[in-house]
Amino acid sequence: MRYIAVGADKTLEDTQKVLDRYFAHQEKYGFSKWAVVLRETGEVIGDSGLLLVEDGPDFDLGYRLAREYWGKGFATECGCAWVEAAFSRFGLERVVAFAHPGNTASIRVMTKLGMRFERRSRFYGMDSVLYSISRGTYVRPDDSR
Repeated sequence: MRYIAVGADKTLEDTQKVLDRYFAHQEKYGFSKWAVVLRETGEVIGDSGLLLVEDGPDFDLGYRLAREYWGKGFATECGCAWVEAAFSRFGLERVVAFAHPGNTASIRVMTKLGMRFERRSRFYGMDSVLYSISRGTYVRPDDSR
């Protein structure tokens, strides 16, 4: 969780607040962060989805996975599904994603999705790099990479 701006939840109440925020976002926009479930076992291995960026107007693509599932293509698979849904199902024109500059794995996922570096900034109090993609430039990544 070192690259997550808000860090890990410290209490059950903190987790409930996050879930309440996800539920409210889901109700308002029809999407939010959803659980990432391993098909073979049904185990929840993380979360992924789109949330309105603080101060809007963009929607942020996020993905967090348990450490043992890093480097196995799950973040790219989730990201691809969400970006595709953003443009084809939810009618968004643009999706952004941000990461700590040291989080090279997350930045690699963003570039695999066709996102391009836009700028350095601060998001949720964390120095970040912002990447974006628009509906007109999105091309589904080659799954064989």
